[in-house]
Amino acid sequence: MPNMQAGITINGRKIQLERLRKGLTLRDLAARCAEHGCDVDPSVLSRTERGSQPSPRLLPALAAALGLDVDDLLVIDDAA
Repeated sequence: MPNMQAGITINGRKIQLERLRKGLTLRDLAARCAEHGCDVDPSVLSRTERGSQPSPRLLPALAAALGLDVDDLLVIDDAA
């Protein structure tokens, strides 16, 4: 079980790698997120891939759009 004091962040690099592995552009990924109930601008996805932390409401749609579980997008830092 993760430490309750752990820092939880989004793994932007994993998002980018999965997007590229699937041959998707940022616009493609934004369209897929919209299909899963979350309208998002491609620029938000770009910032997320570069380390910006998105709105929590984006996570389920983003994970579904990439065919992943939400947990696959998270990084838990036990040192936080």
